[in-house]
Amino acid sequence: DNETLDELDTVKSPALVSLAVRIGKTRLIDNVVVE
Repeated sequence: DNETLDELDTVKSPALVSLAVRIGKTRLIDNVVVE
């Protein structure tokens, strides 16, 4: 959920997508709001 950051069973607009990926010693973190 975009406001509470609770996990969603069904994606509805707007939603916050968060991603953390480790490539070697580098950690990439990104967030995007999906409308």
